[in-house]
Amino acid sequence: MSGTKLNPVRIIITGGTFDKDYDELSGALTFRDTHLPEILRASRITVPVPAAQDPALGAKSIVLTGAMLPYTVLHSDAAFNLGFALAAAQLVACGIHLCMNGRVFAWDNARKNTSLGIFEAITPDFGATGSATPDSATPDFGATGSATPDSATPEKDST
Repeated sequence: MSGTKLNPVRIIITGGTFDKDYDELSGALTFRDTHLPEILRASRITVPVPAAQDPALGAKSIVLTGAMLPYTVLHSDAAFNLGFALAAAQLVACGIHLCMNGRVFAWDNARKNTSLGIFEAITPDFGATGSATPDSATPDFGATGSATPDSATPEKDST
């Protein structure tokens, strides 16, 4: 794949959980400056990220992401979610998507479950077959690969 041209990805910083710092003395989350350059370096992101400008919307893939824990907190999901969102941005169809915890959601079908520490689908997708899939935004990768449902969610044992 060394000959594959990578499309640039524009990242817009909103000052959310990625960029919060945890003040150990007060226990408060604060904002000083973005951690994005550090996250991109540490994650060895190779997708071109041009300087931020106002995005021209149109037939584009818009991928939103964030983190349950700030980047500066031990065991944060920020770097993983950013890398996953950058990969998804190159594969999903045009539209608005939310990428969290290794899953792609429709923009209007996800919620933050703080008791489980994950983002989850609000309602399952019953599709044409009537069977439920993990969420309504499982992407159709077409010729670029196959999309599979989230098999990482453990099944509950009824015994």
